Amino acid sequence: MGATWAVASGGEGAWRWVLVQLAVILVAARLGGWLARRLGQPEVIGEFLAGLALGPSLLGWWQPEWFAAVFRPSGGELVAVTEPMLAGIAQLGLLFLMFLVGLEADWRRVERGWQTTVTIAGAGLVVPLVVGVPLGWWLAQREGLEAGISGLPPAALFVAAALAITALPVLARILLDLQLLQTRLAALALAAAALTDLSMWPILAAVTALARSVWDAGRLLTLIGSAALVLVVLLGPVRLLAYHYFHKQMGGGERPLSLTGWSVLLVMLFANAAVASGIGMHAFFGAFLTGVALAGVPGLRAEVGARLHRLVQSFFLPVFFAYAGLQTDVSVMLAVWSWPLCLAVLVLAVAVKWGPCTLAARWSGLPWREAALLGVVMNTRGLMGLVVASIGRDVGALSPGLYALLVVMAEIMTLLTTPLILLLARKSEWETPLVAAGRLRPRPTPDHQTRPETPAPAPVVKK
Repeated sequence: MGATWAVASGGEGAWRWVLVQLAVILVAARLGGWLARRLGQPEVIGEFLAGLALGPSLLGWWQPEWFAAVFRPSGGELVAVTEPMLAGIAQLGLLFLMFLVGLEADWRRVERGWQTTVTIAGAGLVVPLVVGVPLGWWLAQREGLEAGISGLPPAALFVAAALAITALPVLARILLDLQLLQTRLAALALAAAALTDLSMWPILAAVTALARSVWDAGRLLTLIGSAALVLVVLLGPVRLLAYHYFHKQMGGGERPLSLTGWSVLLVMLFANAAVASGIGMHAFFGAFLTGVALAGVPGLRAEVGARLHRLVQSFFLPVFFAYAGLQTDVSVMLAVWSWPLCLAVLVLAVAVKWGPCTLAARWSGLPWREAALLGVVMNTRGLMGLVVASIGRDVGALSPGLYALLVVMAEIMTLLTTPLILLLARKSEWETPLVAAGRLRPRPTPDHQTRPETPAPAPVVKK
């Protein structure tokens, strides 16, 4: 009776279990982050793996009673209340992360080279889409999936989208953990990833319409026009008004932001996120663009970094990434495809993204190592790959086996990002900050520069 009342009212019973779940998630996330750092991976990987370990993949399989006691309280009756509450906290973490990314990245370094950003994003978007459609068609035929409009299986379009996507939130967290966010190369990578993801949302809208056999060109054009309007308004008049307001509030960077100023900042963040979600995009694009719009306010970056950054890193983000892992059941992914086929798809997924992005960056004038690094980070698919796979599953376009293959591909791409960055970072812009952060060993100095020369002994003159 008490559990039923808690479900109906969302009362103290449900909130108590959310607090227990938060405590367990934070402990597991810190342990996972510590272990990941010991293994040379960013903490985000450990936090996601901690969520996997807490979920049905490990704890639910190894100790189902413990898993049910923590995450399925009262025989599952409270889940309808506790899970949306936990998901809401996790989504706040994503919004704050994207706001900080937009605010902290040095976009002035990209403004002069926007052509490079467009070139890299275009190459990393068009080639995977072109290659992904026939690959997805072949995989869909192996699964016996039905064809949609014009004989094209909708699954083929979702496979192409999963190959083309770049996980901007996870990429941002990796660069943040590696202390690379303030570099020119990081700003270029984030700009290209943001442009890729912004382009993918109308594409996903079209793919979803095709999967549902409800093609509506007018609706798609409305989405594209609305997104363009939001972008122009946010980076135009809203940016100008916000600059003058916060510049006056902080005395040109001489004073801390007042409580009223913080309220205005949060209202602006949440309102822009709501507008982005309302027009059919993801809410985090609104938060990201809010950070971009405020990046030029003197002193605001340091103020927000001092007061918000640590809370986001220590609480919101671990909950977000652990919650994402908590919703994934690895047992469904195992043994759905043969290992040779999985390996072939993985190699192709790397090649169709890394190759075009690397060549586009090199063609734009970047050195080969930095071009290769951009190709690596653009291959980070992570949670955005999971989003694409989840949409395809929800609309009935993907079979369980094909869904599992896309999820495994997205996670392996993310796991490879940091080791490849450390492998290629020598003699690039990223070498110095990585050495300073202790992620790379300093290059040995030649002996003739470190050891004083020993004077040659005086010749012995024989009498």
